[in-house]
Amino acid sequence: MGRAHSKSTQVQAMPRDRYNQKFTQIQALPRDCYKQKCLISSPCSSNTTITYVGDTKMYGKNEVQRNDECDRLHMVHFSMRDLWKTNFSSPIEDLLTNKRAKVLDVGCGGGTWILDTSLKYPKSEFFGIDILPLFPQCIKPSNVTFSQCNILKRLPYDDNVFDYIHMRFMGSSLTFSAWEFVIKELVRVLKSGGYIEICEVDHIWMNEGPRAGKLRAKVIRELIRRYNICIMASSLARRILRGNDQLTDFHQEKRMVPMGSWGGKLGEVFLENAKWGVKNLKNAVDSLGVGDVRYDAMVDSAINEIEFKKNVFDTVHRFWAKKIGK
Repeated sequence: MGRAHSKSTQVQAMPRDRYNQKFTQIQALPRDCYKQKCLISSPCSSNTTITYVGDTKMYGKNEVQRNDECDRLHMVHFSMRDLWKTNFSSPIEDLLTNKRAKVLDVGCGGGTWILDTSLKYPKSEFFGIDILPLFPQCIKPSNVTFSQCNILKRLPYDDNVFDYIHMRFMGSSLTFSAWEFVIKELVRVLKSGGYIEICEVDHIWMNEGPRAGKLRAKVIRELIRRYNICIMASSLARRILRGNDQLTDFHQEKRMVPMGSWGGKLGEVFLENAKWGVKNLKNAVDSLGVGDVRYDAMVDSAINEIEFKKNVFDTVHRFWAKKIGK
């Protein structure tokens, strides 16, 4: 294994006008391309299922928690691009710019990362896969291909195909054991000398108040107990990447993200995303026995507490490594 090089960068609160100016430049992709609906259930255990309506994940009951899920995913992508100032951290700029590199985006959702990145690097080929066909099929760049694919099974690609593999925010979709299988499979289809990059969030709200802390702890415990879901996946992703004997030159970088309007548009988007995410887990943690109305009230109370404190952060990580061979 290559020696790890760790970078730690803390982002201080930025002026609100800066984020507002950045986000006014965001253009929505053609919405009709994202209106496809699909209902898929996948077993998680003997008595629980994760159900997908569109790309919204429900645990247990078939109850749509939010109608504008694609818009939310677009905003999450652009907030992350604003945070990092780039769509990737791996040293692949020259590769994407000057060569016909092959790029795989895992769990691509509505395809926002691929569509944004592929336009900047027209010489390279981009492939997006997701368990749901939420990606656009009517309008997309000529160097983009989307496929419906379950990453918990063998990927439909030969060994050593891709120069770069990107996966982001899959913590709420993979069990502890699935992480091992998925990363091993991604390394299989990665070329020697290629890079794999994973982005995950801690879900540890620094400076949180008692209401937010209590709610967060309860939800995380229930997800582990009932589904074996590792929502706090950053440390797990780091360990598995570093422990893979086919990878070297491991790097990691982190950004502190403000939660709430005090952090400008970025903080607003991140807190809103946290609120949506926790509310959509209500059916996963119904064993808490508080009922839907009470649960929503608990979430609202915790989110209001975070907004009021004006000093709460979460941490987003990027990990990347190179496959041995070149």
